Amino acid sequence: MAAGKNAAADILREKGFVILDADVMAHGVLEAKADKIIKLFAQEARSRGLELTDSQGKLNRKNLGRIVFQDPEKLSLLESIIHPALNAETEKLIAENPDRKFVINAALLHKMPLIKRCNLVLYIDAPALIRFIRVRKRDKLPFKRIAERFSAQKEIFTKCKNQNADIYRVGNSGTKKRLKNKIEAVLRVHTQKG
Repeated sequence: MAAGKNAAADILREKGFVILDADVMAHGVLEAKADKIIKLFAQEARSRGLELTDSQGKLNRKNLGRIVFQDPEKLSLLESIIHPALNAETEKLIAENPDRKFVINAALLHKMPLIKRCNLVLYIDAPALIRFIRVRKRDKLPFKRIAERFSAQKEIFTKCKNQNADIYRVGNSGTKKRLKNKIEAVLRVHTQKG
């Protein structure tokens, strides 16, 4: 979270890659599966005084996040609904466009079977303090909620490495130009490996 995945995706888009943004796609899956998700978490939401729908009757993702990011079992349950649909949609887009070069912008790629099809994984990383400042500025979340989300995403690099993907850790604590130079260096090395 807030390491710079979107900045990296922008750089790769400029290089001709088609970006599949898992967050954007997941929002579509959440909308499509909203009734099931609301039923699944309704009791927990009531017990905590949270509304799972907004004034327009749509899924309140912030309140859902308050439930699932505090409990790994609930997060896993939500992911069991979202990830298969997300994986299927991504596979379909790739199959329909066999001549295109794709980048999957996903924090939780290691939880999707798609990782086994990836030629290269760029793990964009930044120090926790920098990530914290970025989240506070961007999302205006309280410290506790940021800590819950960081905790839910810990050890992702190790989990990606365990998938036997060709993975490169790319630090992003500087400018976008420095990030671009690092990504270009990784692409050169990866291309030379063949």
